Amino acid sequence: MAGVTTRHPGRSGLVGPFPGTSRPSRYRTIMAGRQGSCHLGGIMDKPTLHIVFHTHWDREWYEAFETYRHRLMKVMVRIIEALEQDEIACFVLDGQTLPLDDYLEVAGSAWQKRVAALIASGRLVIGPWYIAMDEFLVQGESIIRNLELGHKACQRHGGSQVFGYLPDTFGHVSQMPQILKGFGIDKAMMWRGVDLDKHAFAWEGADGSRLLTIFLSAGYYQHILNEPDYLEKVSTYLEGIKAKAVTDDMLLTAGGDHLMPVADDIGERLQALRTFLGHPVKVNDFTGYAKIIAAKTVGQDLAVLKGELRQNTNSYILPNVWSTRSYLKVLNQTLEDVMTRVAEPLVALAYLGRQDAPLTYVDSIWEDILQNQPHDSICGCSIDAVHQENEMRAQKARQKIDALLTGTSADAGWKAMTVYQPSGRPIHDDDRRFMLFQPLPRPHEGVVEATLFLNDAYSWQDGFALEDERGNLCETVLIRSRKARAFASPLDAPPGFRHGHELDVAFKSAHLKATGLTRFAVVKGRHQDMIKAKASVIENAHVRITLEQDGTLTLEDKANHQTYRGLNRLQSTMDAGDTYNYAKPADDLLSIAGLQGSPDVRQSGLISIMTYRLVLEQPAGLDETMTRPLAKKVSTKVDVTVTLTADARQARVRAIVDQKARDHRLVVVFPTHRLLETTFSDSAYDLVERQAGRQESFVAEKGKEVPVVVDPSLSFIHAADQSGGLVIMHRGLQEYQTKTEEKQTSVHLTMVRSVGYLSRDDIPSRGGGAGPSMPTPEAQCLRQMAFDYGFGVTGDVISSLRVAEYFRYPPVFVSGDAGSARPSLIALDDEAVTLTSLRHLKADVIEVRLYNPTQGKRTCRLASDLDITSVAETDMRGGFVRPATTTIVLPPKAVMTLTITHKNSG
Repeated sequence: MAGVTTRHPGRSGLVGPFPGTSRPSRYRTIMAGRQGSCHLGGIMDKPTLHIVFHTHWDREWYEAFETYRHRLMKVMVRIIEALEQDEIACFVLDGQTLPLDDYLEVAGSAWQKRVAALIASGRLVIGPWYIAMDEFLVQGESIIRNLELGHKACQRHGGSQVFGYLPDTFGHVSQMPQILKGFGIDKAMMWRGVDLDKHAFAWEGADGSRLLTIFLSAGYYQHILNEPDYLEKVSTYLEGIKAKAVTDDMLLTAGGDHLMPVADDIGERLQALRTFLGHPVKVNDFTGYAKIIAAKTVGQDLAVLKGELRQNTNSYILPNVWSTRSYLKVLNQTLEDVMTRVAEPLVALAYLGRQDAPLTYVDSIWEDILQNQPHDSICGCSIDAVHQENEMRAQKARQKIDALLTGTSADAGWKAMTVYQPSGRPIHDDDRRFMLFQPLPRPHEGVVEATLFLNDAYSWQDGFALEDERGNLCETVLIRSRKARAFASPLDAPPGFRHGHELDVAFKSAHLKATGLTRFAVVKGRHQDMIKAKASVIENAHVRITLEQDGTLTLEDKANHQTYRGLNRLQSTMDAGDTYNYAKPADDLLSIAGLQGSPDVRQSGLISIMTYRLVLEQPAGLDETMTRPLAKKVSTKVDVTVTLTADARQARVRAIVDQKARDHRLVVVFPTHRLLETTFSDSAYDLVERQAGRQESFVAEKGKEVPVVVDPSLSFIHAADQSGGLVIMHRGLQEYQTKTEEKQTSVHLTMVRSVGYLSRDDIPSRGGGAGPSMPTPEAQCLRQMAFDYGFGVTGDVISSLRVAEYFRYPPVFVSGDAGSARPSLIALDDEAVTLTSLRHLKADVIEVRLYNPTQGKRTCRLASDLDITSVAETDMRGGFVRPATTTIVLPPKAVMTLTITHKNSG
């Protein structure tokens, strides 16, 4: 039914009209109760109603960015006029600065000046965030950069609210209190993920940091002041929330998604409301309201909620967004990884002692990355046009990163961008001299892989080897070679190609310096070739992996004499859900991939590679009723490559999925061969223990969501006990479920969910819609997708963390030669302490961010080749906290930021 106004248990309040929506969806307002004058007893004998005027601005969602931006121009005109004409005292622009920048970019200069004046006077309230992100799908470093860029924007515009505004995030990570406190924020506000009987609580983060937090039990979406019968509706709203009040101060968040204060008689309405209610009505902002609650609850025994907040009994948290359009998650994590672990550290190395580091350009890359991280963007729950733009934005960010690395190499003299006056290695040189950058804060010894381009003038076919900077010959294996052309476009000469070959090689390095560059050269020698094997087996001294006839893998742990069967089983079930939630249809069907043909197995002393194809014969989709699979079958082909190096206890997997089916969920299964009570996975700056094998239900009550049985993961799942078990690593496969099957725990890692609607109003797992019921055919993901993950045996959870870290951040090939100017920036002697950021701040200062994932205090020594003059601990804004030394003490779960001042020059 077109033009139906709907009420959503998601974003509270009236949201509509949404064409085709006729049932309660993701928004809720409390409207039950009597009408007429308002009489609130008990703690409400003399209440004060605080009204905060606001808009919630999803930058892209059921419309594309530019459509919303044009709407924003209209909304901003009304906001500005309402403030200037003193209709309202202040207005909160959703706690994020990017919509403001979007508007100012297209507003005329006169409007820009009016906005600046309102911000300067504190009436137009902005910040502290740059964008309204999802918390579980981004790294902790992205959360910090989000606040950092928001803080810079607020400084540029002249004001900021110092408040942790999190109104619509789909659940909250355990370290958010520590992160907010790192920016001087000690109060927060949220809606999703909480179910309490009071409107205020103390949120305690993983490290013990506490925030006074306001709970919006009825949500942020309350636009009832704009309606004709606003008096009765406000009265009913207050009756609905009064039982949860902790003081005599009530809050009405007057606004909603993409809305402006409509009524042109707001002042009169506020006065009429005061008369009608018979008690004070004040216009406030969120910070002012939270300060009042803080002052009045001193000494009260507020509830304490600890760690992650993912309760869905009060509101939807929409957990299956973690696997919607999973190609977006892969793109995001790839950009985060290369930016934090490669680009920024190499900039720090290249510009030691220099004032010309391209830091503004670095910030612009972060802006591109973050602009893909608003929850409706990174979660994949928008219209197709939005996610097409997400992919283009990700391509833009990657182009900028590659350009940054090329320019950095030239500025440092590692490889020239010119022909006639080269500084460093000439631009047309091949890779007979190259470097490896070790992103981790520990030296590395072991097998490394790289791709080299060698000109035709070099006869590598006669035999070659790699030699490190100490003159040691490295055992070298040629994995494969192919004819290739290398293109270069000098700054001072025409572009051109060079003809030669690309060589994929593996070699054993005796020493890669921590967070530094190690030089290598191609020399004459004897390399090994890969040998084709007949058996469907790859192995080393630690493990043996066998491809079985059913297409699964068997892993034998030689040290512990344990065998794990049925690994890497790809299977699909039908999915009648939408971009927010998985839904099991009434008539489901399980399809399991089978092996097609024989594998190709190549072995050497350093590396073994097994390639094979799986085929998934499955229904083409669900029928029109979304209750049963179609009779028509399609074949989804999955090309799998399993790689095992000589020094590893874990294998890497690349699965290229040629997706053909609709309306299904594809998972990869890993039986652990033990019954586990819990597993661990990582989130922003934390390792979180999660209950295994939770009871699953498939039908929700009206306005409710089925209990959450999936869990988030940033990079790995630790599924083990004291007797052994598995670690599963990944890039971008961020949803998993543990199931009890045949008296053992299996990990189901979701590859992709294929669905056809942004939201549906009739899915069984959620009692109403979660947004407008719009078709999203590209969310079926009928495309080829490449997924990288890994599995193997493990020890404790810190061992799994280290394995996953190396999987995500292996040594990186750098074309060029740094000569002698190649220090190790930092090295840590504690395996548990984790490096998350290493970047250049100014000529003689680098910044290092560490975190302690354990429950105990950790003491580690920070070593460096730099000539260090001082070390200081700072907050996350860069403000001085205390002097420090190279002996670092990290409390349990602490995130610590250090600035290191040095005398080095590039």
